[in-house]
Formats: sequence, C-alpha cells, structure tokens
Amino acid sequence: MKSFLAYRSTGEDPEVIKPLLSSVREVFKNKGIDMYATFFDEKFFIHKDFSKRQIIDHALKTIEDSDFLFVLVTSNKKSEGMLMEIGFCLAKSIPVIVAIKDDAKDTYIPEIAQTYISWSDTENLIESIKNFNFNQIEKYTQ
Repeated sequence: MKSFLAYRSTGEDPEVIKPLLSSVREVFKNKGIDMYATFFDEKFFIHKDFSKRQIIDHALKTIEDSDFLFVLVTSNKKSEGMLMEIGFCLAKSIPVIVAIKDDAKDTYIPEIAQTYISWSDTENLIESIKNFNFNQIEKYTQ
C-alpha cells in the first residue's frame, strides 16, 4: 500500500516539522505502508531548481500512484498546496484521510475526507495511526 503525506510547509519551521513528519513516516513504514512526503526531497527540488509548479506537478503525479492521501493538519493556517492535493484526490476519487490536531477548528477538511483522526500531541497522533485500520480504505466509486 502507498500513500502521500500532505502537510503545510510554507511558513513552518523545518526543525519543528521534520521530527513530526519523520515520526509519521516511520509508523506508516512499520504498518507496511510506503509513505511519501515532498519534505524529504526538498534538497533535490532546490538542487534541480524546481519551480513551485514543477513541485506540485511532481506531487500530483505521486498522489495519482498512491492508494490514499494522508493529510496532516497541525493548525488553522491554510496551505494552498495541501488544498490542491485534496482537490486533486476528490476529482480522481482517491481516498483522503485527515489527521487533524484538536485545536485546529477553523477548517472543514475533515468533513470532506473519507475519515479522520483527531490528535492532541505527537505521541497521540502516532498511537492513533498505529491503531487505525488502513485496510478499510477503498477507492471511491463514482
């Protein structure tokens, strides 16, 4: 099983987000799910002088080959890239799973997802992912 991890990167401190994304990726790996996040390829994008458009094109191509999109919502701050990735999944009938932090209340993203996980801190998020049955995820039918 493969998944794409959507997250807000613009304006986020890489030193704060890196351990969170790494922890999420590790728990997915332990569940046998290949999790991809553009965060871990940022040096490649910079080295190859990728434009924002090229990065989003790369992301959408990767999402299209994924079984589901895992959206990590850490705050009420919006992310244009994340919203594009979610919209792409809705248009392509790719399931969307949202993990939303308890204090992120100013969004309707969980309402458009196939299902969502609510979390309070990193440990709680990791435990919720460990206990989530990803085998229940099915492609949407139109």
